[in-house]
Amino acid sequence: MNFDTEFIRKLVQENFKLFPCDDNNKPVLDIKNFQKELIEFNEDLALRIHSPSFQINQNLAVLTGESSQLVVVDVDIEFRGISVWKYLLKKYNETKDLDSLKITTPSGGYHYYFSFDKEKFHKFESIYRPTIQGFGKTGIDIIAENGYVMSPFTQRKDGRMYLPESYFANLEIRKQINPIPEWLFLLFRNSREAMLNRIYRK
Repeated sequence: MNFDTEFIRKLVQENFKLFPCDDNNKPVLDIKNFQKELIEFNEDLALRIHSPSFQINQNLAVLTGESSQLVVVDVDIEFRGISVWKYLLKKYNETKDLDSLKITTPSGGYHYYFSFDKEKFHKFESIYRPTIQGFGKTGIDIIAENGYVMSPFTQRKDGRMYLPESYFANLEIRKQINPIPEWLFLLFRNSREAMLNRIYRK
């Protein structure tokens, strides 16, 4: 059994919603019938994962938001994302990394997985990039309702992969995903509210 196959098996069993993507990491499901095809694809996966010959031969993405009970903070190397992230961890978290599932992306950035809290995240669009005081817009996003991230162990055309950095194969994936720290949530929420206030004042 391949390690990546076992990870996908666990995602399906733990009710994360997956869908196929092309080599450019773009969804291949029909946008007009996305919800219907999403349900059908995941029902088919749920049947196939029990087969000893189960294999993955296509790139898969994980849907974020309420459906998968998941939000992801995406830290890119572009737009000073990594350097600003280190600054935030030093300022708010004693330089310690966050205690939740962390994926290293092919570009050298990070995906931090957090549990979905409907009360906190129901107003967030699929991707939101906050304005951080002293830095403006940076390479840090929150991916919430109707967004997606590529599944861990997905391989790009250049051979680079999305690889778990903090993952224990003997534990359920959901048990390794914690709520978003309050300071980080407030950073996104306050930035979003300030943006909306500026729009409505015009």
